[in-house]
Amino acid sequence: EFGALTPEVRRIARQIRWGVPVEAGLEEWARRVPTLQVRRTVSVLIRCDRVGGHTADVLALLTEQVREEERAGAARRAAMSTYIAVVYIAFFVFLLTIFILVHLFLPQLSAASPLAPAAGTPIPTIATGVAAPLILALFAAVLIHAVGDGLMVGVLASGRAVLGLPHATVMLLVGWLVLRLLVGLPGVG
Repeated sequence: EFGALTPEVRRIARQIRWGVPVEAGLEEWARRVPTLQVRRTVSVLIRCDRVGGHTADVLALLTEQVREEERAGAARRAAMSTYIAVVYIAFFVFLLTIFILVHLFLPQLSAASPLAPAAGTPIPTIATGVAAPLILALFAAVLIHAVGDGLMVGVLASGRAVLGLPHATVMLLVGWLVLRLLVGLPGVG
């Protein structure tokens, strides 16, 4: 019993019983299942067959090695999922910080501003004078944070930044929705 390899091993054994050379059966398997692990396995088995080794023993060892690599990969994915969760949590904390900034801090700052207009004077306050630049800065910050965090999730999950683009897209959409709906910033979007 060779786990996931059992159907392939049976197919190769059937080919050998029909008179196909071992090497040809293995090379056919490598063409049929073009993965790095299969190429490695085929290479080792062909060398073993050429020197007259016990192919069944070698195949059993290779199967155990594949199982061990799968276990290690699962452990790595489990460990990385914690880091991925931390990246998402950091992004949502960032959005919460923006919400608090816009709804609690800036109104207080605006009320205490020495630039508050005197009766009837059209001097802009903090709330109106910097609204457009603030909106742009917050949107740019969310954009940078979302794309950077998304790419980082791709690297953590798979070792390739490009695979983080779906995560970046999700973060961008959530960030835009928070800016647009919860923060209530007009002009975003």
